[in-house]
Amino acid sequence: MKPKYIPVTMLAVLIVTILACGQGGITTPDAAATLNPQYTAAAQTLEAMLTQSAPLASATPGENDTPAPTNTPFPTNTPVTVLPTFTPIPTNTPLVIPTVQVNTPTPVTRCDWAQFEKDVSYPDGTIVGPGKKFTKTWRIKNIGTCTWTTAYSLVFADGNAMNGPASVKLTGSVAPGQTVDISVDLVAPDTEGDYRGNWKLRNANSVIFGVGKTANNPFWVDIKVSDQGNLIYDFAANYCDATWRNGTDKLPCPGNEGSKDGFVLHIKNPVFENGYKDNEPALLTVPERIKDGVIQGKFPAIRVKQGYHFKAFVLCENGAPKCNVAFRLSYQIGSGQIKKLGEWKEVYDDKYSIVDVNLGSLAGKDVKFILVVLANGQPTDDYALWFAPRIVQTLNPTPLAVMP
Repeated sequence: MKPKYIPVTMLAVLIVTILACGQGGITTPDAAATLNPQYTAAAQTLEAMLTQSAPLASATPGENDTPAPTNTPFPTNTPVTVLPTFTPIPTNTPLVIPTVQVNTPTPVTRCDWAQFEKDVSYPDGTIVGPGKKFTKTWRIKNIGTCTWTTAYSLVFADGNAMNGPASVKLTGSVAPGQTVDISVDLVAPDTEGDYRGNWKLRNANSVIFGVGKTANNPFWVDIKVSDQGNLIYDFAANYCDATWRNGTDKLPCPGNEGSKDGFVLHIKNPVFENGYKDNEPALLTVPERIKDGVIQGKFPAIRVKQGYHFKAFVLCENGAPKCNVAFRLSYQIGSGQIKKLGEWKEVYDDKYSIVDVNLGSLAGKDVKFILVVLANGQPTDDYALWFAPRIVQTLNPTPLAVMP
């Protein structure tokens, strides 16, 4: 028997009829029906949010649909590098510090070796008169391993012998570690200036030795020959008896150190360009701080006699490397014309000039002597020293030409 089917058209009519009857039915609203749309809206909203966060993999847009936006994937985590593990040092294991081997140098020993201790007499730079006899004494220590006997000698090495002997025998034995005073008789040269003679020791086998690391350096005598004569007038001691001026103005005495107007000062222990410090006074004269500036001091009149000499050493003061000056000795008789006796230019070169002016041509006259220092150009570092300026009556006259 065949099953019976309801025609589709009849089914459609039936559904329409039922719906039409429902519209005229119950009018009281159903609470569930009222809430369901709200639940449905909330669910749709949540679904939309989820859809934006995570689109369905199976969703395939149609031909006419708008393509879903492509979401940027979350970055993947970079793997963490795992540091290697270290095996800890057991706490009971002693720390071993390597031993550093320090090599102690072997002391140098020599049979014959000397060490200079001091100048007992006539230290370096001592002023000695021309032709004067003097005895130089050194204190020397034996730092060798051999005893010096009377067969050992002091011997002249080189330099200026100053009329000394070629050798002098030691007067007694000197054991290692002992000191001895060794002397030699000398005579100063007749001409003024600086003189130095080098000396060493000689053993019994005629082997010469000395001081220093190699036992080969000399020790020496160093003198400055200057005719002191009979002192007549000391310019340094009486410097404030003079009238001091720059090119236009009178200057105070003692001067104002550092003044741009120029100044004069008495220096008790002057220091030479080469660092040598003397115990004889000097005059520090600094010209006015202008181009070709000048300073001068005019001293009271002195009655000049035969044999009178003006003597001095002129140089720049230590620590003035740009010093460039001219020293001038002038004179005036009464109110007459100022005349020049001599001029000496000096720069900072570890040297100095020896001034010796024979005043014989002025004998019998009352003479005002004028010490002048002039800047050669700009006066940078022009610190000029008149070292031991004086008038002496010489014992050994050495006449020099007098400049007009």
